[in-house]
Amino acid sequence: MAQMTALRAHRRGGPEVLVAESAPIPVPAAGEVLVAVHAAAITFDELTWDETWTRNGVSRTPIIPSHEISGVVGEIASGVTDFEPGDHVYGLIRFDRDGGAVDFELDCHDVSIYLGRSLHQGAFD
Repeated sequence: MAQMTALRAHRRGGPEVLVAESAPIPVPAAGEVLVAVHAAAITFDELTWDETWTRNGVSRTPIIPSHEISGVVGEIASGVTDFEPGDHVYGLIRFDRDGGAVDFELDCHDVSIYLGRSLHQGAFD
């Protein structure tokens, strides 16, 4: 399986628990797009929110922070009609999902993701 670099935390904490490590590149399932992340933002506060660390009361560690992303669609799965490979996108990922501090991020229809028609991607490269 192809690998990417991901910034992860294996236990709850602040910036001191974040580590860069190798992780598998995700494969998009039906309704998802794979985004090559060009820019991502991490706020200190997101490391303090319960939804960063748990989903329905269950730990999601290791977590990947950074929920504001900008990038380019690399792959689309079945059921995706709004995006094509090569589309420039930016958006906000739900906080109970892995974030964008990675080389590639999966996004689905329940994630806010927008075509960057009026915002040039080069501003983030």
